[in-house]
Amino acid sequence: MEELSELDRLVLSILKKNARLSVRKIAASVGVSPATVSRTIRKLEKTGSIKGYVALSDDAEQGYVCSLLILVRVDKDADSEQLAQAISKMDECCLCLLTAGTHDIVSLVACKDPMHANSILKKIRSLGKASSIEASFVTRRFKMMSVPFVDDIAVSSDLAASGLSKAPMPTRSPK
Repeated sequence: MEELSELDRLVLSILKKNARLSVRKIAASVGVSPATVSRTIRKLEKTGSIKGYVALSDDAEQGYVCSLLILVRVDKDADSEQLAQAISKMDECCLCLLTAGTHDIVSLVACKDPMHANSILKKIRSLGKASSIEASFVTRRFKMMSVPFVDDIAVSSDLAASGLSKAPMPTRSPK
């Protein structure tokens, strides 16, 4: 993986805050030409640093008025990756992480109401691979950001060798 330049990082930071900004506005804010910004964005897309563009919607407008944080421990003989994939395919799932530690899977789901949350938990239990499931309603969100997840890092030296350890943490205002 090629190390990101300072310009790459600046352009990414701006796009993370507002992917709809024009190339001209981005160029003016970083002090380069629009052509340079266009080339930078194309390079970032080609190399996979930019995975895509999404619209952040208002969940409440769609009837999802609460969020549930779900912590799952997987049975010793079960495949935690299969369970995580099954949870991530649920329409309500906003985030699903395979983790190392007290819990094997951490997931965030959008719910219409407490009864809907209960049906989501029942659905996860029905998959039959969880030894325990804990859930907490999210009462307030203080920050939402693009998280710099790195898949399948075996050792921290891989991270340092890839240059990712030097990347600044992105920031984003709450939705």
